[in-house]
Amino acid sequence: MTTDPQLLDAIRSNSDLNAMRAKVARFGKVLFDRHLTDIAGGNISARVGEYICISPRYSGSARQWQLTPEDVLIADKDMNVLDGAGVISREAKVHFRLHREFGEYGTGVVHAHARNILVFAAMNMAMPPVLEATQKFGTVPVVSYAPAHGNGLAESVAGGIRG
Repeated sequence: MTTDPQLLDAIRSNSDLNAMRAKVARFGKVLFDRHLTDIAGGNISARVGEYICISPRYSGSARQWQLTPEDVLIADKDMNVLDGAGVISREAKVHFRLHREFGEYGTGVVHAHARNILVFAAMNMAMPPVLEATQKFGTVPVVSYAPAHGNGLAESVAGGIRG
């Protein structure tokens, strides 16, 4: 967390950051309640100007996605946590890479563990469209395995999105 009291006051009084922290916390609960993620992991992040709001490490296992807005971390673009309860997760490198590389297309990144998709991921198998409503998306590819804590995962995910 930052030791600069002026920066911390500016961050905590920023209504856009506060609103996004609340949205990240609420969205995590919705994903968990709808079985679109689990307690094993996952992260949610969103960019607000120069800052990234991101769920803290162990949001699933320690908190069962029952986050308060104050739990959601605020970090700068270099992954330095400026405010929030907890520490940044090992998958954060993927989020920050996607925000840097694809930020012009949107502000949010969701890493979830939807139980029906995990089967395909564990088998390292692309997921075909199985419902009429998802046919328009075609087959969802799977990216190459890389450890969660390294830069390889960020490169693999970014490469998969790039196509």
